[in-house]
Amino acid sequence: MLNKVISSLADIMVSVPVIIIGAFIYAIIVKPLGHFSGWAGAIALGIIMIPTVLRTTENMLSLSYTLDIKADCFYTWNSLLLR
Repeated sequence: MLNKVISSLADIMVSVPVIIIGAFIYAIIVKPLGHFSGWAGAIALGIIMIPTVLRTTENMLSLSYTLDIKADCFYTWNSLLLR
């Protein structure tokens, strides 16, 4: 259930144009401070990277699970054959 919600949010975040994220950070951080800052850029880049990191992590975890199952089967067959 939670993975479907997170996946849907990642899909929505991917479809948001970068300029919208930049304008949002400008309105929230840069405008109240009165000057540009590295922190504003870092926050904007962090928000932009969230969907990419989520997708990559999801793919690697599913691959890891498959490899664990294959490794377990290999270990089981080797232990049975070497007895």
